[in-house]
Amino acid sequence: MANGNFGGGVGTADKPFLVEDGLDFYAIRNNLAASYKQVADIDMTGIIFKPIGDLDNIFTGNYDGQFYKISNLTMDYDVPYVPPEGWEHKYKYIAIFAHTKNNTLSRMIVESARLTISIEGYNKYMIGVLCGYSDNTTISQCSVHGLLDVDLKGPIMDSPGYNSRIGGMVGHFLRSKSDRSSSNVAVDVYGKFYQTNLAISGMFGALHNSVVNDCYTLSSISTRLIYDNPTVYQNPELAPVMDYNVQICGFAFVRDNDSSVSVKNCYAVSNRTVTEINPQYLYHEHDKIHVWKYGFTPIAQMNFTACYYIADAEDNFHDNYDTVIDGRYNEPVISAGSQKTPTLMKQKATFSGWNFVNLWTNIEGESYPFFNFTGKVNCKSAPMPISMRKMTY
Repeated sequence: MANGNFGGGVGTADKPFLVEDGLDFYAIRNNLAASYKQVADIDMTGIIFKPIGDLDNIFTGNYDGQFYKISNLTMDYDVPYVPPEGWEHKYKYIAIFAHTKNNTLSRMIVESARLTISIEGYNKYMIGVLCGYSDNTTISQCSVHGLLDVDLKGPIMDSPGYNSRIGGMVGHFLRSKSDRSSSNVAVDVYGKFYQTNLAISGMFGALHNSVVNDCYTLSSISTRLIYDNPTVYQNPELAPVMDYNVQICGFAFVRDNDSSVSVKNCYAVSNRTVTEINPQYLYHEHDKIHVWKYGFTPIAQMNFTACYYIADAEDNFHDNYDTVIDGRYNEPVISAGSQKTPTLMKQKATFSGWNFVNLWTNIEGESYPFFNFTGKVNCKSAPMPISMRKMTY
């Protein structure tokens, strides 16, 4: 046990620091540019974990987990309100690795993680289990499993709405690559929001200019949200007419026909529920809250190949909450990927062109596809149960 001093190495690519225990893993924050190699299973029980890095302190090093496990990582992280300098807040990145850039995370297995995050006043955040915001990062042969609980305490009067992203594995994936990776995360988002665009997804909160091959998610997403417009406008008649969008996606949020994204040989088996949306604080009769639910990603994306998903009756719908049509109406929308039944998703014949020789396998008729190159990097067969916390107004 190195107890935060590492078991060897000097932090270079050819002689990485050897991560032997939880204190070693916690100590990565002390050298964000070094290379690390995990050499044993790690139980994080009893360690009060905080994100490694932040917006300004970026992890640019490399981490090779060598398929050893990191289990029972618990993060109870409160983001208190801090007045901004001027009008704009900085983004908050929250995850095990809050902000990564120009690096590689490989062969990591995160099991039974529990991230409980409380955000007060901020409307700009990127949240995931493994990474909050990744820029030119490669995530290869990684698996995350656990619970992501996000409590939105509501905006403060000088906090305007912005784009925010929450994903089971990564919050925002930019100019990055991922292959042979999986997420099994119960994503639970509740509380008050004031967002022009909020995206919540089973694997990637958002993808842009990125390539994803041979990945899957078995996740559940539960949202219980109150739209809460802060008292920026003392006179409601001066408030602008606004549309507020919540995108809930089985795999990832991608902007319509974004040709910078390529996704191939991926699938999503996700349960998405929106149990509460309260539009009572809309200023104008023409203000709207749009809730979009997609089995995989929005619309028929341009560079999506052999991607599949399971959807239920609530998926692939646009729910529109407003003050004109007595609260709510909905209409069907189109998701990328091919929708399949659970029975078909357990048959190899469904996955045309997939490599079932040395990459994918399944138990025919009984299981969804999983990776066969190692027994350690597969998600469990069903998502963790969502915590059913009662919304309070």
